[in-house]
Amino acid sequence: MSQHRPHPAVERDDWAAALRASAARHLYVGHHLRTELFMGIKEVSCRCGAVELRIVGEPAAQLYCHCDDCQAAHGAAYVPVAIYPAQAVEVIKGNPSPMAANSLPRMRCAACGTHLFNEVESFGLRNINGYLLAKGEFKPQFHVQCEYAVLPVVDNLPHYKGLPAAFGGSNELVSW
Repeated sequence: MSQHRPHPAVERDDWAAALRASAARHLYVGHHLRTELFMGIKEVSCRCGAVELRIVGEPAAQLYCHCDDCQAAHGAAYVPVAIYPAQAVEVIKGNPSPMAANSLPRMRCAACGTHLFNEVESFGLRNINGYLLAKGEFKPQFHVQCEYAVLPVVDNLPHYKGLPAAFGGSNELVSW
């Protein structure tokens, strides 16, 4: 993402004026249309464009999840997740459909099936599918729920058996 100088209205905390005054940049990344209104706000969409999300601010954490719930929902061994406060993620186009899941309420596009986000209501968080972010924006910090890993993943990140202490876990690591 290129560096933008904030609009003067942003410096005055006049977000509505900044949104009206900012010139949107449209980027096509794969099948996703991305609109960057100004630094700190991004719009992402599902593969077909029927559902769009506006994300404000930076993620609280970015990680790879290996839990069996994510594996089942995505049909993958593990998934990239960008965690944001729930109020920072807004559906601005379309109507995401709930999908059956073991524990967390998950939302997807009814037309193309793209997984969009899941809700962690007890903590007021929305976990965004990391694949929705523009190339280079997903910067994982660690792996979680590695006790459910299909196969070992060897990289330079910490691999938590469950969750790190900051997320209510034990901080226990696995060593592949």
